Amino acid sequence: APLRAAIAGAAPARITAMKPSHLARSAWSIALLDFQDLPLLDALSSAAGRQLTEFRREELSRTAWAYAFMKVNNPPLLDAIATASIKQISGAMSQCMANLVWADAG
Repeated sequence: APLRAAIAGAAPARITAMKPSHLARSAWSIALLDFQDLPLLDALSSAAGRQLTEFRREELSRTAWAYAFMKVNNPPLLDAIATASIKQISGAMSQCMANLVWADAG
């Protein structure tokens, strides 16, 4: 728990410099660890929201999956992910599509 607290305290200042792949992996990791630190999740979603046009399909679906899995209610982020995903849907792999559908159902 002390390591998670230290990460949660230090991460928000660094999140703005993260690339889309790092933001998506961070959201996914946080979800798998069931580590729901709201200030950290808010900073992550804010940074992701600013960069969604740069996210690849996999990053969009991974981020949507993570927030849905954690049951974090963030309609602006999920709506923005949905909008960005529609533009990339034609080349999406089945796992990406499944993640997006599952996240949307949540």
